[in-house]
Amino acid sequence: MFNFLQSYKEEKREISRLLDDAYARGLPAYQREMGALLDEAEASGKTDLSQEAKAIMNRYLERIGVTVDGAIRKAENEEIRSRYNAAKADHSLAGGFFQEDGTALGAGNLFQLLYYAYTGKKAGGKDIQRQDFLLGAYVDRALNKLQRPV
Repeated sequence: MFNFLQSYKEEKREISRLLDDAYARGLPAYQREMGALLDEAEASGKTDLSQEAKAIMNRYLERIGVTVDGAIRKAENEEIRSRYNAAKADHSLAGGFFQEDGTALGAGNLFQLLYYAYTGKKAGGKDIQRQDFLLGAYVDRALNKLQRPV
């Protein structure tokens, strides 16, 4: 009777689970790369690591995207796969602004694609922002484990 009020809680939980798994899978490589960068910088005395750190983050985001793409390819639901692929081809379907500058999609953008894939609707801003914050928490934990200032 009240299906039109459905908040898609189950879909959000599934999307969050998928993204959490992708974040965790890519984290060890990110942590290794950042550790190597910091070791190299310490040995050479280099202090501006912003470009290198940005490149490492971009590779981490690419790994997350590959993990998500793989999970969607394996999804049993053809409708989800179809909507995901359509939104990847035309980002406006998912309702977001996606950078076209060669950088990998961020956590919020991936959430938008997945939300559209699972529900056929555009994600809310709070849910998008939440994923960006969650990814930031993963990154912070990884950097804190390096046991040296970043």
